[in-house]
Formats: sequence, C-alpha cells, structure tokens
Amino acid sequence: MIKNERQYRITKAQAERFSQALRDLRADEDEQHELHPRLRQIQEEALKSQLKDLKDDLREYETLKAGSFAFEQLKSVSELPKLLIRARIASGFSQRELAGRLGLKEQQIQRYEATNYASASLNRIMEVVSALGVEINKAVFAEVGNISLGAVLSKVSAIGLAPEFIRKRLLPRKGGHLISAGDMRVRDSIRVRATVEALANIFSWTPHQLLAGEDLALKSAIEGVRFKRIARANPRRVNAYTVYAHYLGLLTIQACAELPIRSIPTDPAQVRGAIESSYGSFSLAAIVNYIWDLGVVVLPLDDPGAFHGACFREDGRNVIVLKQKTSYCSRWAFDCLHEFWHAGQESDLLERTVLEQDVSSVESFDFQEEKRANRFAVEVLLDGKGQRLAEECLAEARGELRFLKKAVQAVASREGVPVDSLANYLAFRLADEQEVNWWGAANSLQNADNPWKIVRNVFFERADFAKLAEPDRELLAQALTAWEE
Repeated sequence: MIKNERQYRITKAQAERFSQALRDLRADEDEQHELHPRLRQIQEEALKSQLKDLKDDLREYETLKAGSFAFEQLKSVSELPKLLIRARIASGFSQRELAGRLGLKEQQIQRYEATNYASASLNRIMEVVSALGVEINKAVFAEVGNISLGAVLSKVSAIGLAPEFIRKRLLPRKGGHLISAGDMRVRDSIRVRATVEALANIFSWTPHQLLAGEDLALKSAIEGVRFKRIARANPRRVNAYTVYAHYLGLLTIQACAELPIRSIPTDPAQVRGAIESSYGSFSLAAIVNYIWDLGVVVLPLDDPGAFHGACFREDGRNVIVLKQKTSYCSRWAFDCLHEFWHAGQESDLLERTVLEQDVSSVESFDFQEEKRANRFAVEVLLDGKGQRLAEECLAEARGELRFLKKAVQAVASREGVPVDSLANYLAFRLADEQEVNWWGAANSLQNADNPWKIVRNVFFERADFAKLAEPDRELLAQALTAWEE
C-alpha cells in the first residue's frame, strides 16, 4: 500500500522497470532457447504478478488522492490500520498535516503507518480516528480495553498452545520483528486484538470466549483422521497444533486455487522417470516441483514436536505438510514421496487426512498403509533396486552391524545410488524386521543442507499470497519463517 508521495514516485518507477523487464523477456525469447519452458513461464508469471500489484497500488493511491473513498462498515479491528491510512489520504491530509493536528512529529505518523499502527496504543488510535473525522462502530472496540494477553495465554495453554508458539506464530510482528516479552504485556494494542481474532478464526472460538472467564473447549482436530502422533507427545498439544496446521492447509488451498489438479501416479518407475525427464535431475527440488505440477501443494513447517508430517485433502485438493527437524535432504525427499503416495490413495474421496509420527519409530510399521508408502518412496529414491541392494549390503556385512556402514558405502558406490538414501532404507529395514535401531549409523552417512528452505522456496514460487486476506496472508507468512528467527 502506498502511503505518501515519495512512495508513489518510487512505485511508479518500479512499475516501469517491471514493464520493461517483461518486454525484454518476451523480446529475448529466441535468444534464450536454453532456458527451460517452465522456468521461462515462472519468470514471466512472476513479473506479471508483481507488475499487477504495483499498478493496483498506484491506482488505489490515485483514487484516494482524488477524494474517492467509500468508508465501508468496519468488521474487524485488524482492518482499522489500513482504513485510517486510506482515510487520511482521501481527506487530503499529508502525514505532516495529520501529525500537526495531533501535536506529534511527522516521523511519528510515518512510523505508525509503516508498521500499520502496531506500536500505537488504543488511545492514540482513537485520537487519529477523531482527527480524521472517521465514524467507526464503537462495538468493535467494546472488549479491547479489557484485553489481557496474559489471561488469554493462560487459557489457551490449558488446551495445548504454548505461549512461545503464540508469540512466534500468531502474534503479529512489529516492524518485521518478533514481539518481545515486554510487548506481550501490552493490554490495549491492536496487535493483541489481532492475535485474539487469529485464535478465534483458527480454532472456531468467538473473541468473547477468549476474553471472558469461561474455559475454552477444543474439538477433535479433524473428524475421521488417521492419526499417529510422535511418541511421548502431549495429546492436547498435538490436537491443537493439528487444528492450526489444517487451517494453514486451507489457506494454501486458497492461495493455489488456480493450480490444476491432475491424477497422481503411484508406480515408482513412472514417477522417477517423469521427474528426471521434466527436470533433468533427481533432487529434492525436482521432486517437490514435480509434485506441485500435479496440483499437490507441499507446505514446509519448522515448528518443534506435535506430529511428523501430514497429507490433507479438502475438496479434492491434496496438501502435503512436511515438518522434519533434520538437515538431511534424503530424509526430506523420502518424507515427501511417502506423503505423495498417501495423496494418491482413495482418489474418489474429496476429504482425507493422514498424520505421521516420527519415521524412526518402530510403531510406524504397525500400519500397512505406512509400509506401502515407505516401499514406494524407497523404490523411487533407489530406482527400483532397494530390496536387492539392501540384501547385498547385509550379505557384504556378513550379518555384523559393525561392518554394515562400510558395506552400505561400498554397495552404493558400486551401484551408483545415493549412499544417504540407501543407509536410510537399511535403517527402515532393520527397524521393521528386527526392531534394531541403526539410525545413528545411517545419520552419519547423510549430507547436511537446508532442505526446509529448498521446499519453502518452491512454495513461494508457486503459491499466490495475493489471493488471501491480509490477516491470513500474514499468518501464513509467519508460519513459513524459521522457528529460531
């Protein structure tokens, strides 16, 4: 959103640069014949999308400057900051003039508007409302003055939502940064009210339920869910986090509404061949892009605990959630293909959900569908040679675990397969057939990287955040930040 004349001039210049870049891309089409058609399409779509956003911002600012602005009924306090900025522009006030009316410095109004009034108290916001002559239904603010974030946190903690999770994922950021512990004690901030509204939307509560004295109730995460949680995980926390993750899944479906839905193959050779022919390589990025090509969304999360992964289907659209706290690309690739297999099951059902526990847990092998999903992932990763290679490794190790690591390295080198994926498969086999934990040795054969960021970059390229309302857009953006940021 453009907030002053300087930003207007900058945005206008940016729009012209994007227009020229789009013209150049089309003009150079013959010269760039080596560029993959999909990459060219992504580049052009990205330029067109950014140009459209810039033109929309310019059009809105020009309309407001002309004094044309319809003050619609305010439905939510989270809508107030942008309404105040639009009202100022439409009223013909510069930031300096509004500051003068309030007895403030121009820089203070600039800071307020730059952060969407995140740092302004309720009293200050009401002063701005009065200075602009805006009429707002006071019922919107009826409960704001009584908000105590500490009381809200205490209530939601009882049903499994930790205060740290609220701070990092639900409390709006201040100037792009996490809210500090001191900020969390503010009673009359717009940020606090926005957090209450986010909780209400995600967990189907009313703001009154969150702010009043009554206890909160949380329904079961998803009716009919095939549910397998991490061993020793708190059931209430798992349930609450699952509702949150499912809500994110619904948002991603909105953000990817234009993505065509295609049939999902479950033949390992067909899948591997399609990935290699489409992307010229077999990497985590290629796997994830191939899955997106079929209309399946891959959403990477970085939160600790709760569950290991999931595959949601809503209205026929599959959403894979990957939540693996490891830096090993081979493990992420395995999980992605494992969930992809789930996405291809019972295609006649419009709704279906599977949630995963830790793949290294022996309990996961109690589920026949899990075994089939594991086998599919291994066959894709090891090019259909998984069982034979595993037997060769065991034979070369002469049945001794202490020799198995060297055997895996030798067989992988000889057969031209990734040693990390082969080591993982051996760990699966030993856990399944002998209840032996060989994951420590398997982990020592992995290559560390940042797979979460690889999967997230693909998500950013494919999803259209502009299709979401601003509160949901911010919620999804925060979900896609690293937990430790």
